[in-house]
Amino acid sequence: MGRERDGLSCCISFDPVAEDYDATRYLPPEIQERAARLLLEVAGLAPGQVWLDAGVGTGRFALPLAQLGVPVVGADIALGMMAQLHAKRAAVEKTGPPLPLRTARGDLRRLPLASGAFGAVLMVHILHLIVEWQSVLAEVRRVLAPGGALLLASEVGERRWMPTYDHYCALARERGVLSEHPGMRKIEEALAFLQAGGAQIRRVETGIRWRVETPVGVTLARLRRRSWSNLWPIPDAVHAEIMAETEAWARRTFDSLEALETGETSFTVQEVRWPLA
Repeated sequence: MGRERDGLSCCISFDPVAEDYDATRYLPPEIQERAARLLLEVAGLAPGQVWLDAGVGTGRFALPLAQLGVPVVGADIALGMMAQLHAKRAAVEKTGPPLPLRTARGDLRRLPLASGAFGAVLMVHILHLIVEWQSVLAEVRRVLAPGGALLLASEVGERRWMPTYDHYCALARERGVLSEHPGMRKIEEALAFLQAGGAQIRRVETGIRWRVETPVGVTLARLRRRSWSNLWPIPDAVHAEIMAETEAWARRTFDSLEALETGETSFTVQEVRWPLA
C-alpha cells in the first residue's frame, strides 16, 4: 500500500491518503505565508533563480512561494498528491494571475532535472520515507546552483499531543506490527552525512509556532482510514482489533468524542550550503 519499488530500494507514495494529507498535517494559511517568506529570506535567491520543492506533495509550501512570485518546480513520485496541488492552484488562479509553478513526476533519487538548475531546494518530511536517502541528498547537491541553499524543514510536535493516536501505536507496538519508516531515522543522520561531504549547516531560528486542535472522533476516523503511513503495513484483521480497543479506550477516557486534543507545533529549518570551489 502506497509503496513504490525499484529493485531492493523503496520509497513511500502518499497517493492512498492524498485527500486526507493536508488535514492530518494542518498548516494554517497565515503560517504557510509566514513560512514561505522566511524560507525565501533564508534562501536569498538571485533574480531569475528557480526554487525546487523536492517532495512537493499537495503544495503546502510550493503554492505560497509561488504566490510570492517565486518560480517554483515541484517534484514528487505521487501523482495523486500533485493532483491535490493542481486543484488548489486552480482555485487560487480563479481570482488571480497564473502562478509561476510547474510540477514534474520523478524519483528524488534520480531527478529528471538539469544539474545546477536551482537556486534553492526545499525538503520537508521526506528523507525518513526513502531507503536510499543519501542518494536523494546527492541528487539535491547536483541540481543546486553553486552557492545555492538546501533547506531541510519540518513540523515538530505534530503528534505528541494526540493521546488517541499514541494509544493505537502503543497497542500496535505491543503486537509487533508497528513498522519503522524505511529511510532516515533522525535528522542528525542527514546532517552528519552532509557535513562529511563538506556542507556547512545553520539551524534557523524561525519563531513560527501554531496551535492545532482535533476532536477525538476525528482522530479515530483518521486512524480507521490509516491516514499515517506507518500504519499501512498492519494486517487488516489486526488493525480492526486495535481500532476496537482504541475506540473503547477513547470512550472511557474522554467525556465525549467531540473533546479536543490540542497542542503546539513549531516550524524548524536547517540551512545547508556547500562552499564554492
